[in-house]
Amino acid sequence: MHQCSLIAILFVNIYGPPRGASVARRTRHKVKIRKNLLTKQVVITIREQSKLFKQKAVETSSPKKLSLPVVVSILLTIVPLVTTSIVTAWAVGHESQLRSWPFEWWIIATLILTLASSVALTPPTFLALVYGYFLGWTAVPLLFGLNLGAIAIIYASANFLHASSIRGYLVQVYPQINGLLRRFYQNELRLIFFAKLSPVLPFAITNLFFAMAGARFKQVLAGGTLGMIPRTLLAVWAGREARDIRYLLEHPNEGLATKIVLILLIVVSTVGIGYFFKDKKIVE
Repeated sequence: MHQCSLIAILFVNIYGPPRGASVARRTRHKVKIRKNLLTKQVVITIREQSKLFKQKAVETSSPKKLSLPVVVSILLTIVPLVTTSIVTAWAVGHESQLRSWPFEWWIIATLILTLASSVALTPPTFLALVYGYFLGWTAVPLLFGLNLGAIAIIYASANFLHASSIRGYLVQVYPQINGLLRRFYQNELRLIFFAKLSPVLPFAITNLFFAMAGARFKQVLAGGTLGMIPRTLLAVWAGREARDIRYLLEHPNEGLATKIVLILLIVVSTVGIGYFFKDKKIVE
C-alpha cells in the first residue's frame, strides 16, 4: 500500500494530476513545476557565474610578463641612479687624487666613460659636473668627444641588433607607428635637437630611440651636438663655480641662475617637440 502511494505521488509530479482532478489542483501543480524550473535555472546561472569569477581571479592573480622594451627602459632609467651614487661616493673620497691627475689620465678616463655612457651607466651631464669641478673649461673638448663617441656606439649597437627588422615588425603590429615615422623622417634634425636639448630626457634612451627609428647617422650627430652644447656648458660652469664636490653632486641644480636656465631648456625643448607633432606640413 505504501509503495503504491509513492508511485502515485511520483506519477503526479511527473505527469500532473489525473484528468478528473480539480482545476485548482492542476493549477497548483503547474505553479510548482514552474518554481522548480526557475530554481534550476537560478542554480545553473550561479554556478556559471562562479566559474567565470574563478577564472578571472586566476588570470588577475597570475603575474603579468613585462615586454623587453619595458624592461630595457626601466633598466636604463634605474641603473644611472645607482652608478651616479657610486661615482659620487668615490669622487668625494678621492678628491685629492683626482686633482693630481695629469691631463693624459683624464683622456683615458674619458674613453672608458664613453663606453659607460653608451650603456647608460654614467649620464654625460653628471660627468660634465665632475669634469667642470676638476678641469674647468678645459673639460669641454673631452665632454664633446665623450658625447659624440657614445652616440656613435649606441647607433652602431642598434644596427647590430637589426633595428630595421625590429622597426618593420613594430609597423606590422602597430600600423599607426608608420605615420609617426614618416613625420620623423621629414624633419629628423629638429626633433633630435629639441630632444637632446632637454636635461630631463635620458641620454642613452633618446639615442637608442632615434637609432631604432632609423634616423640617419649624420642627423643624429648634428642634432645631438647642437642639443648638448647648452646642457654641457651649463654643467661645466656649475662644476667650475662649486667649492665642494660633495655639495655639488648632491645639489647639482643649486643657484637661481642654474634653475632659470634649466627651466628655459625644458620649456624650449617641450615646445619644440610639441610643435613638431602639430606642424601641418610634417603631418601631411
